[in-house]
Amino acid sequence: QGFDTGAYDIILAPNWCHRDVDVEAVLEHILQLLKDGSWLLFGRQGQSASEWAEWRAVPAKEKDSSYGSNSESPLSIVWRSENIAVLRKNSTSLDITNHRQEKQIVLIIDPAFDAQVKFADRIAGGFSERIPRYHVDVQSLDQAALSQAKGNVVFIVLLDLGSPFLYNMSETTYHSFQALVIAASDIVWIGVSEQGQPRKPEFAIIDGLARVMRNEKDDYQFTTVFFECHSYFSDQQLEQFLEVLDRNHFRPDPDAINNEPEFFEIDGRLNIPRLIRRNEQSRELHARSLPQRLSVRSVHNAPPVMLTVGSPGLLDTLHFVEDIQSSKPLAQGE
Repeated sequence: QGFDTGAYDIILAPNWCHRDVDVEAVLEHILQLLKDGSWLLFGRQGQSASEWAEWRAVPAKEKDSSYGSNSESPLSIVWRSENIAVLRKNSTSLDITNHRQEKQIVLIIDPAFDAQVKFADRIAGGFSERIPRYHVDVQSLDQAALSQAKGNVVFIVLLDLGSPFLYNMSETTYHSFQALVIAASDIVWIGVSEQGQPRKPEFAIIDGLARVMRNEKDDYQFTTVFFECHSYFSDQQLEQFLEVLDRNHFRPDPDAINNEPEFFEIDGRLNIPRLIRRNEQSRELHARSLPQRLSVRSVHNAPPVMLTVGSPGLLDTLHFVEDIQSSKPLAQGE
């Protein structure tokens, strides 16, 4: 019907799969339109959407169905209720035929932290299953800092798992980390945060460092990905991570403005924490604020305030709170 195949990130299909529709044919067309990793949201008439989603999204070998008889179903259930279901089109494999160059993968961990070891094993297993042509090595920070040919290596840093690495960094560790960051050109930083909670400031230091390095070098690929805290790396998180890695480091867009370098997970989905300039709204806010800016108003009997930030790195979360410490004497060294 004139639609481009593999071009859509999400398709909304309320009440399309009723009894008078050839459901198999419609589903086949929808899957052709969706990109790998994209979403199908639908409602079901005459039968529970939850039941129908479960039928379509389990491995095909477990159902007597002509669709997807090879191995796994191309759909996985993300969320469902009685009348609505959200499915995700699975990526059968990452297309890396057009990447710029072959690269080695190095996972940097501190073996003293079990979480880092477990995540490293999970990521290495994901490469082995999905893109086995890439060699994956696990190293300590000191080993990675001393390695040669850093320009042809993607360093995946897991040092923030279990402890705020940059916040607690010693002088010796600093020198190793400095050598790595200066010599490398591809770094992926993985962190975790409590579900539904903003990251603690000590875990957000990496955001500023990554932005500085990207500004200093045009060809520097420094990606930060923060997942919601779990004791394991789920299949969905692994798939999302490999997609980010493929797009930013194996096949980066030559137009750097389209490369998203920062991601954080909310309710199972990776989000992009960016601010977009809106000139029209900026001019309107400027015009509205002129009367207040041109006048002087005295403030009496007001409590002292201090500027704080709700989420480090996001300017729109800056706000004032009452400074309850102002009346207390200065501590030693302040």
